Amino acid sequence: MKLTNNNYFKSDNNYLSNSKVSDWLKCKNYFKSKHIDHTITQPVTDPMIIGSAVDTWLTESEEKFNEQYIVMSRRNRKADTPWRYQLTPSMYNQVESMCKNAEQSPVIKQFRKEKYIAQEIVQVDLELNHFKGLCGIPDWYKIEGDTIIIPDLKTTQTIEPVKYHYKCMSLGYYRQQAFYQILLGNKYDKHKFVSYHVAIEKDTEGIYKVVTFLLNQERIEDEKENLYKIFKDIKNEKKFSKHQATLENAFEIGGYNG
Repeated sequence: MKLTNNNYFKSDNNYLSNSKVSDWLKCKNYFKSKHIDHTITQPVTDPMIIGSAVDTWLTESEEKFNEQYIVMSRRNRKADTPWRYQLTPSMYNQVESMCKNAEQSPVIKQFRKEKYIAQEIVQVDLELNHFKGLCGIPDWYKIEGDTIIIPDLKTTQTIEPVKYHYKCMSLGYYRQQAFYQILLGNKYDKHKFVSYHVAIEKDTEGIYKVVTFLLNQERIEDEKENLYKIFKDIKNEKKFSKHQATLENAFEIGGYNG
């Protein structure tokens, strides 16, 4: 099955993505209901719509954004347009302000000038029982010699480095980059990577400051090891039971390192 823009986000996409891995980590039973039995659908939230709209504008073009997205009042949603492509006026104003500001940033100009590959569906065939392989859509990537450079666009409430790092840990962003590196490493048979985040601050003053973060490769390599274990666990899982909390399987927290 070749994944396309038409079937990637549909239930018949039986390739494993990083977002599906996130659901596995939440609850095996939930994962099965959502991605194997297809009895649960993914809710579409305003922050998800805004993030996707910003991605489309900055990684592809303003013209592509205008082709896909429409502006409608919340009381008059259009039935013939998917919910994820509908913006309220306030959502549109925020997206427009963020994108027009970000387009002035040298890093966005660099991606366009150097023709980084944007929003390409990447898939790798791999037998995982219920899934035919792995898939993902990196925002950008570029091959330079034997190295793959993978920048990812994020909108965020904080651009303070320490707080942003903990957000990356909480939301699985290091794991996401590990997933992209596995995909692109298989596609191009390369094993050297540099991963960045281009973060746009969602501030109340409308400044929308853009900063770049270089993601630690050692931490990403650790996440790759975890992912390979997860792939094996998903392939071999039979029961998909809910987590049963006991004193014996308690998670220890609060310890000191050194």
